[in-house]
Amino acid sequence: MNETIAHWNSIVPRPVDVRPLSTGDSSVDGIQISEPITVSSDDGVLARDVAGMIAIALGESSVGVTDSATATVFVECENPEEPEDANAPQPESWQLECGVGSEQIEIRSTHRLGALRAAAALAQVLAVSSIEAYAPSLEQGGRRTIVLPRAVVSGDFAFSWRGGMLDCSRHMMSVGFIKRFIDLLALHRMNIFHWHLTDDQGWRLPSSAYPELERKAAWRDDNTTRYGHYGGIYSRDDIASVVEHATRRGVTVVPEIDIPGHVSAVLHAYPHFGCRGEELDVPVRHGIFEDVLCAGSNEVHTFLETVFDELCDLFPGPYIHLGGDECPSTRWSECPKCRARMDELGIHDPALLHGHLVESAVNAIRRRGRTPVGWDEVLEGGPPAGMLIMCWRDVAHARPAIESGYDVVICPTNRACYFDHKHRDDPDELGRLSVCTVEDTYGFDPGVLKSDGRNTGNGQGTVVGSQGNIWTEGIPCGKHAEYMAFPRMAALSEVLAGTARGAESLARDLERIRAHARRLRLLGVNAYDGPAI
Repeated sequence: MNETIAHWNSIVPRPVDVRPLSTGDSSVDGIQISEPITVSSDDGVLARDVAGMIAIALGESSVGVTDSATATVFVECENPEEPEDANAPQPESWQLECGVGSEQIEIRSTHRLGALRAAAALAQVLAVSSIEAYAPSLEQGGRRTIVLPRAVVSGDFAFSWRGGMLDCSRHMMSVGFIKRFIDLLALHRMNIFHWHLTDDQGWRLPSSAYPELERKAAWRDDNTTRYGHYGGIYSRDDIASVVEHATRRGVTVVPEIDIPGHVSAVLHAYPHFGCRGEELDVPVRHGIFEDVLCAGSNEVHTFLETVFDELCDLFPGPYIHLGGDECPSTRWSECPKCRARMDELGIHDPALLHGHLVESAVNAIRRRGRTPVGWDEVLEGGPPAGMLIMCWRDVAHARPAIESGYDVVICPTNRACYFDHKHRDDPDELGRLSVCTVEDTYGFDPGVLKSDGRNTGNGQGTVVGSQGNIWTEGIPCGKHAEYMAFPRMAALSEVLAGTARGAESLARDLERIRAHARRLRLLGVNAYDGPAI
């Protein structure tokens, strides 16, 4: 029985509950599954998507859809369709019955997302079984027979926001890799893909209203690559393809246009959107730049309303991220138009113009029925009610947001959620700025404010979750991004599922993560497998 529990608990994140079943005959306490694995459901689209999830781990040739009663996997879901209201919550709890009264696997859920989470858990346990028992045949592409212990397995999640962020401004990742990254998030039952699409170093979105963004802001003269002229945009077809793929995996895409700072690329294309009206180069270096959007320009406010409206056309999900981080107010204090706008608004601190610009973006987002998201600096300008605040600088920034009624996503830079940092403190290790070990991530508690009893009460917000952030200043390609993301993203997924067990079992859990990293590598993922796990 303990072996059965250990087998199902080897997946990441581990299930909430595993109940072993026994037939009384140890020789038949597992069910044998031969490829190709077939999936059936009363809803054909859901069957296709469950099969697609399993194929992430086993390969497309190993999984198919059937309407036969003898299917390997049968999916029973009360609400298999996407809800008409994208903001409506969907329960993600699931139950998986392996060999209960039959030699089949049955997935049971209330909503479509729960069925996809169960499929991700099944995909991992099938991969565990096939890799550990049949690694030679896996490498040779041979036909496999997999034995799974009989059990009833169930899962749920402590947090509703379980995400991964990928910066595609500094380095533009291929559409193929972005889909692979979404697959890996889904395999770990994460549900948010935060797509950072604009920054100082490049604008990656199409715009009918502002064509110079594509012609000029998307490109930089970059002698750090062999191409020289580096950049591009994701076309409307590219974006639609990514959104469709994410939907099939049960992942919500949250796009980000970063304003009012980090806009050097915009000011290269439209110099008059800045306070000084000077055309800037799209920079190769990284950091914080003093040239930002002019808060006193009516054209800038029109620009913000227009590009965020265009963004809502491209992305149907409930959340739109407007950035808001690292925006100096130096130019505003010098600018006659900004000083006049301050007089008009009755404010004396130029820094408060940040909130004035953010408000234009928020208005455009809200008109489309979406929820605006911003980095925690938006708190300094008095953000409109109902924004989701993403706290990156420190957990301490979350408390005032919560007490002011905002829901927050906590993803601090200090040894927790910044996966562009080194895996270990070694001069030869890849990464920049700081160190974040797998143990650091596994020990992170995004619910520390949720559980201390101080943020409960009328009108107060809460912690909705966390995400792993991958800034790509020093990450030029997808394989490098995989190395930085995994297995730290896997460790974070267990934290957010609520099944990380704390200090008393830390050594055993880190060994589980180490074993998981080895399996990811066998599946072709360029996961870190060094000594700091």
